[in-house]
Amino acid sequence: SSGSSGINAEYGGSLKHLLKDTSILLNFQWNTMIQNISNMMKADSSDIDLEKAVDPVTSYLEHGNQKEVDNNGATVFKLERHAVTGRPLFITLSVKESVSALSCGRTYFIHENVDSSDLVLLSTIYDAMAFTAHRTIQRFLNTQSSGKLLQYFTKKFTEKLATYKNPQLTSFKVGTLKIDVTLEAFNIKGKKVNDNSKSAMKVFGVSISNINSLQNKKVVFQPLIFKDTFFESHITVKNEDVTADDSELLIVTDIIPTYVHWNQRHNEDTDTIPCSLICSDVNTYEALIKLEKNTIVITSSYSTPLQIRIDDMKEIKIKRTGSIAMALFMEHAANCLPPFLKRFLVVFWQRGRGVKFATDSLLPLFREYNIPESTEDLPSDFFLRYENIVSVKTNDAATLGSSVESKLIESSYPTYPTFGPHMMLSSFGDFVYNQLDVNPAISADTFDPNIFLTILVGIPGSNQEKICSIITESTKNEHHFIVLRQPLGSDELFSCENLQKALTMLNKRGNDPIRVLVIVSAYVEIPEVVSAIVHHPDKLVRRACHVSSVSTCVDLRNLFISNKTCFPKIMEQCSEGWVNNIIVTGGTPATKRGKDERMNFLRTLNPSCSMIEVEGNNYIDKESLDEICALDAFNMPPLPISRHLTAPGWYSLQYKPNPPFINVNYITVSFTGNLCKARFMSHLKNLHQKEGRVYVDRIMMAGSLFYIGGRTKFSDDSNIYTLECTPRSEAISLNIFNKPLPPGSKNCFIFTGYQITEEQVKNWLEGCAPKPPSKKEKYTKFSLTVKERELLRQQAKQEKLPEGWFYNGSHYVSMIEGKKMEHPRFDEILQKYVDKRNEEIEVFNQKIEAEKPGSLFQGS
Repeated sequence: SSGSSGINAEYGGSLKHLLKDTSILLNFQWNTMIQNISNMMKADSSDIDLEKAVDPVTSYLEHGNQKEVDNNGATVFKLERHAVTGRPLFITLSVKESVSALSCGRTYFIHENVDSSDLVLLSTIYDAMAFTAHRTIQRFLNTQSSGKLLQYFTKKFTEKLATYKNPQLTSFKVGTLKIDVTLEAFNIKGKKVNDNSKSAMKVFGVSISNINSLQNKKVVFQPLIFKDTFFESHITVKNEDVTADDSELLIVTDIIPTYVHWNQRHNEDTDTIPCSLICSDVNTYEALIKLEKNTIVITSSYSTPLQIRIDDMKEIKIKRTGSIAMALFMEHAANCLPPFLKRFLVVFWQRGRGVKFATDSLLPLFREYNIPESTEDLPSDFFLRYENIVSVKTNDAATLGSSVESKLIESSYPTYPTFGPHMMLSSFGDFVYNQLDVNPAISADTFDPNIFLTILVGIPGSNQEKICSIITESTKNEHHFIVLRQPLGSDELFSCENLQKALTMLNKRGNDPIRVLVIVSAYVEIPEVVSAIVHHPDKLVRRACHVSSVSTCVDLRNLFISNKTCFPKIMEQCSEGWVNNIIVTGGTPATKRGKDERMNFLRTLNPSCSMIEVEGNNYIDKESLDEICALDAFNMPPLPISRHLTAPGWYSLQYKPNPPFINVNYITVSFTGNLCKARFMSHLKNLHQKEGRVYVDRIMMAGSLFYIGGRTKFSDDSNIYTLECTPRSEAISLNIFNKPLPPGSKNCFIFTGYQITEEQVKNWLEGCAPKPPSKKEKYTKFSLTVKERELLRQQAKQEKLPEGWFYNGSHYVSMIEGKKMEHPRFDEILQKYVDKRNEEIEVFNQKIEAEKPGSLFQGS
């Protein structure tokens, strides 16, 4: 898109590489150079071997892939001596890194033991030019016009110089100075481009020459220089009807010390204690500290000694890092210059006398004067830099570049967490953004939430409930998740109102941390779910809630409808920026990693998210569980930017999700009757054959079922069962439901599909009901079973024989009627049995005639 550049793709590594591997390492070498000069000053202040002193910088510039140092003005070091004494007065250093064109220019001064009006003049001019240079860069950022930079700089420089009240400047004429300013722009390859290119790295430089010595009018000093490299980022935002430019600035060389003043001392003060001085202008220096009565005296390369009376101290904070270091953060009300020393951090190292000095001398004195003291964390703008200097002190330059990348950069550039996302957003083109959408894309909420939401989304049939059970059971010793889901039988798959009501109830529990697992089984997009949380109507609930992570559940067997056509909303639910993990079930164990086309397809949809396979469909490893349950994965860079691009306007509620490419019907049915388990399972298997194989190549076939889920009882079983069935994957999950139900709960099912109707669904369920009883046929003596006849024979044997009959052991005999195998009264007993059974059948048949066939949905 227009305005984009490789250097802007900071999450791709270009800007991070420039900061971490070029600027920060250059700063490390630069400070080594300063220390070299300090050591030379101690030995002999009149004899400074500048070429040897600057070797750390020049060797770094020539190292590895760097080109040779350009001796024709790109990299220059010069030493200027005093007009009268000939002693070193100031050093100008100008560096241009040959690959990236990163440039920096500074002028550092050397104090003599005697006062020097020339030194006061030069250092004052440099102080004013450095201050005005930053003002000019900011002005360019706001106006985007380089045409009048010299005019603007000259005006502001003159105004700033007039604020200094040094007696030495009374006879100095500003008009005699020659001021030159430059503005250059470079692309990622270090090639010059148009300076109006917003995506380019820019270098602003100023040189002031024709400075006459106050002690010898014939002497004209070499030019003072100051040069900084910076990036700018611009976004056009619209707030209501007003359009404005939202801009951010990152001065890359801001970490290179701006002010250095070496003090020429032949005899080092034995009462001083070495320490590190971290100041509010992002620089760090080696310094010396001592106590003189009730005054702290700090001598550093910044300036002349800083003197702070104890009774001017406003606050101190104490930080100890094991046996390595002890840090004292100090804020004072002393009237000192420069202003960046109003708040600073003094770090004492355990290997010297520093910690003992702080413990035995400084802290007791602070307590004597009742200075507020705390051991709370250091201020945020100092904490990361303190952590960084500790890591630097305990390592060498070779390991510096391998430090934790984000921590190292943020410790050196406190504004980077805001600038990085802002620049990335601006690199996508000259679009007009709603201000409401820009804020969450480039900065995280500063609230202190206590409700942490982990969201599981997926289309119906993606096994969210199974995965939910695995998560809650596997993490029950670490997290106690409260599970929120849409009530079964509701009129919609996802309800913003129901979710917001549940969050309101949770917020009434107090301020203790609460872990919540939100289950969304619907054909919806993730922005709809997240928007319901971040736009909760109650401001207090909104601030209490924090989306921790989002995971999409996918059943590989239920991924494609046909011919590589995905089920509706699956691709949207895997969209970049919105999902941290894709949890996969239904895989084929025999398939080698990387060979499953379905998995490769999901990786293509979102290469940045984690792919988590549920082993055996019922196990998730510990590392994957930690990713699913992460507290702040959803807001990790570059996800906020990706969300802004994949769903533009989502935060301002301007984003409207596209409807599914086919009209998915969602039908909920409740009923009071019970189903026949055997018939129900048989009907489900028939669905597999029909929906899983027949309609797979005929997507527009009427009555295609995608998913059946719900809860029911069976006529031949006292248990309640939960069911999930996806005809496409031929998967049925039937489990006993052990949780209590509210009174009056009915059997309920949810059907989703294409071109299905409620009438079709009810007819299908009626076919799963138990068959109604039919009329019984009347008995005859020929209807009797062998068993019934045998029972009747045994009964007849107990009866008394009629007169004239006797039993001879094998037959019943009568002198008149002859012999019989059966008891003489057997026919009479048989007829009575048949008549009795027929009476029972008659009553049963009359009852069947009186009752009409029942329906599952009677009373529903």
